[in-house]
Amino acid sequence: MSQPSVKPSRILALPGQPLSAPALVALGPYTKRGSTANFDVYYDNSLGTNGQNLADAVLAKCEQDFAQLQAWFGGVAAGRFSVYIDPGSFGAYHANCAATELHCAAFSGTNGALENLLNVAEVDARARHRALSGRVERIRLRGELVG
Repeated sequence: MSQPSVKPSRILALPGQPLSAPALVALGPYTKRGSTANFDVYYDNSLGTNGQNLADAVLAKCEQDFAQLQAWFGGVAAGRFSVYIDPGSFGAYHANCAATELHCAAFSGTNGALENLLNVAEVDARARHRALSGRVERIRLRGELVG
């Protein structure tokens, strides 16, 4: 009897750090801190000034980071992103390959560089998925995909 296949998780988290799905559902309420051409950034109200500072750090770098990812992945359009900064140390996650709602943990609430890392890691996962999906579709249309 073969083993059931297990889909890899779409979560960037610390090793050994439990991630409680019910706890993640109960996040918010959020305050929208700002927007750029491709991002809307929110922070959980419980984070207060630290949430504002983390959101500002993401807003300051997200477009530059996104432009670099687009250059690496051939200009792929990955959609508009909604970034939610949440209390905790769970890492970062998005619901599925098509999701553009990203959740990033605040950890200590004072490390803007870490918040940027989490955001760009999640955006990267989405951009890679879009780039690979487009390549597979182009191959299929040329009749080169063998099922």
